[in-house]
Amino acid sequence: MENEASDYAIDAEELSATALKAKYLATYNSWKNMKSRRKIGAIINDEFMDFPDFLCAMGPRPSKEYTIDRIDPDDPEYSIDKCRWLDKKGQSSNRGATIKMEYKGKLVPLVEVAKAIGEKPDTLRRRHNKGWSDSEIIHGRTRARGNAPWSRAFRIEEFPITARWPWLSVKSAEQWEIWYSEDHNFSTSRHDYFQDETNRNLEKVKVELSLLFDIKLEKLHGQQISRNLLEAMDRADIAIDDVDERSVFLTKLRARLRAVLKKANKYKDMNGPFHSIPKPEIEEWVD
Repeated sequence: MENEASDYAIDAEELSATALKAKYLATYNSWKNMKSRRKIGAIINDEFMDFPDFLCAMGPRPSKEYTIDRIDPDDPEYSIDKCRWLDKKGQSSNRGATIKMEYKGKLVPLVEVAKAIGEKPDTLRRRHNKGWSDSEIIHGRTRARGNAPWSRAFRIEEFPITARWPWLSVKSAEQWEIWYSEDHNFSTSRHDYFQDETNRNLEKVKVELSLLFDIKLEKLHGQQISRNLLEAMDRADIAIDDVDERSVFLTKLRARLRAVLKKANKYKDMNGPFHSIPKPEIEEWVD
């Protein structure tokens, strides 16, 4: 295991280039992928240009879940004091910090706003991606007060979660209810909301699988990966050495999404007060 090697600095001095690559293959692949990003504007510091120097500075790649991360995503330079090994979850959080919004009269990173108001960063990021204003992202969207048909008929909390999302497991239904409530998506039924979001996710999977297929095709023919593909990989945060594993994961995810969508369609015409759409004249958005 690379991350168990405590003598990597000695290996960098004594092993041949071929032997060093073989012993630290995952780290070598990350280094090679980093250098390929020069084609899309990345700057590689001289201290990272040679693999032995890179290995000594960064140490071995901790595990396959980790890739090279620039501490400041807006800084294009890769260097010792600007890079670290970080897992995908950490990198996602780091990218989220580049989204800034107006909060108390200042432009503040999204993750800091989330912490200040006690919300999850993913919740604010999802609202941002839907095109909500900064105020709506922070405070949520509200509805005009009035004779809302749901509150008049019953308290929805009295009904089991699986009655609202009968095609999902309890755990999944609880998460979807949170998303549905957070988005204040009362202009559509739960089923239609689920269908729209799942189809949107399927489209994202389709686009990424197409990208991965093009990458594998160029690798198969021994071609140098084109600039356009490298730019797309950078936007999607895909490392060259993770292409095959990512393809398998997305193929399985696509199958699961299609299966649950097919199951949900059986409940498309279900009746019930919490499956209906509130009447526009009774319940309206507040601008």
